[in-house]
Amino acid sequence: MGWRPVTKLRIANESPFYGPGCQQLLSLIRDTGSVRHASEQMGLSYSKAWRMIRELEAQAGFPVIVRRQGGRAGGAARLTEAGERLLRRYGAYAEACARAIEAIFLEHFPEEASR
Repeated sequence: MGWRPVTKLRIANESPFYGPGCQQLLSLIRDTGSVRHASEQMGLSYSKAWRMIRELEAQAGFPVIVRRQGGRAGGAARLTEAGERLLRRYGAYAEACARAIEAIFLEHFPEEASR
């Protein structure tokens, strides 16, 4: 295997607030319908997941999830329309960046990439 670029794309406002970790968290919340299940699958504490969500919403300026409190039927969470849009747009952005970064890397390190 040859050399390859490794990057971590993040979006910032006052500070970085969205990147691969938030992307994974939102994706798992969408898939599981639960912040608790999503955080467990990521190996995060439930409180850490909520801190990430609160920071994301504060920096982004819009809510990304809607939740129903637990109880007899249990709690639930789903992405807002804005949360779904952010998930899609960041995914497309990350893919476009990966293609561009790969092309730039190959331009500067062609021999090392082919090892």
